[in-house]
Amino acid sequence: MVHYGPSHLLVMITVYYRDELGAELGGELLGGKYQQSIMDTEVQNGDSTIMLSESESEPFLKGSESAEAPSRRWSFTSLDIRRRFRTLRSWWISSPPVVSHSIVFIITTLFWGFYFLLLPNLSFIPHFLQHSEGNSTIIPGADYFHCGDSIEAAKVRGCEYDILNNHWVPAMCIDEDAIREYQSDESWFGYADQNHTELLDIKTMGETPVYYTNERDHIVHCAMLWRKQFRALMDGRRYLDSIIVDEEHTIHCSKYLIEMSEWGPDFREMPIEVHVGYAGCHMKKELV
Repeated sequence: MVHYGPSHLLVMITVYYRDELGAELGGELLGGKYQQSIMDTEVQNGDSTIMLSESESEPFLKGSESAEAPSRRWSFTSLDIRRRFRTLRSWWISSPPVVSHSIVFIITTLFWGFYFLLLPNLSFIPHFLQHSEGNSTIIPGADYFHCGDSIEAAKVRGCEYDILNNHWVPAMCIDEDAIREYQSDESWFGYADQNHTELLDIKTMGETPVYYTNERDHIVHCAMLWRKQFRALMDGRRYLDSIIVDEEHTIHCSKYLIEMSEWGPDFREMPIEVHVGYAGCHMKKELV
């Protein structure tokens, strides 16, 4: 059985209408009644005649004025529209098949190109993008501290770079135990390039807009944050960074790990960008 794709169907439809319209146009021309220009025809509206004033007949650009600028009466009816349409249709019918097929091919290519560009797979979106911006009100009644939007602002506000969160985080929200557990996998090392030829230290990682680790690091990052969330909940911690309380990031990690089963390459050899961000810290009110 032969299977036709969208491009084949569009070409077939184009050829079909090309033949149908050609037959119709040929019949009209053979009828011998093709009306000429009606530029001098008056438009009767009851007992009145619509005419252009002299100013309306002047060119839009003064520099394009001509001694032959029209001052005559004219009208624009549906016949003009039909005539223009027939001219375009005649060009389409008389053009070689390669022209119409090429136009269909270009339109189809553009359509599918936009389709795939506008529907990216979530698993290929770096995890640093899956972070809600307006998360200062996630925990009602809690004080909220944020590291700003620059390294200088983060340092002034007492923030430190957290390699587990890959964000600058207020110092009281840093979980050193979680960071050590995360580092024990040894997949967290950051590099200046995708080929992992230039190793970066932690200080440089925090001061670099973008660095590269690997896909295994992304997996461990998600897993360790879930462990951190659980311990924070069970311990009733007062300080909670804005990453572990962000639902958007949690949903992203869960989808990412589920979709990993569809991948086959060695994740330790797969480079991935890590963009440095600036997080906040929720401080719960003390119980009276």
